[in-house]
Amino acid sequence: MIAADGTAGTPTKPEYIDRVAVKNDGRVFFLRTDEIDYVESAANYARLHVGPQSHLIRETLTNLSARLDPSRFSRIHRTTIVNLDRVKEVQPWFSGDAIIILKTGQKLRLSRVFRSNFEMGTRSQL
Repeated sequence: MIAADGTAGTPTKPEYIDRVAVKNDGRVFFLRTDEIDYVESAANYARLHVGPQSHLIRETLTNLSARLDPSRFSRIHRTTIVNLDRVKEVQPWFSGDAIIILKTGQKLRLSRVFRSNFEMGTRSQL
């Protein structure tokens, strides 16, 4: 690969975020991405679930998904991203879908459309 200055450059690894800024009550605080259990879509917002708490940020799920490390996070449904470290169990369901049970006991739907992405992500965890 040739850099703009004409020298040979090496391909760079994409940079993924390790913190997310959350605005709440006029203040801004940062959540580490490894603290997030899962993220769900709320129109043009994303709701970050961290234990019993949830935080709303103004970012689409598609944009947030592109900024999260795919070896740690996987899109499991058109409305949900899960932290792979938080997955306890996967149970088969109907029509190729599955139910993901998190360590907190929360149950999430794994759509058959996103199943192969999820399985590839969990292989990198082994």
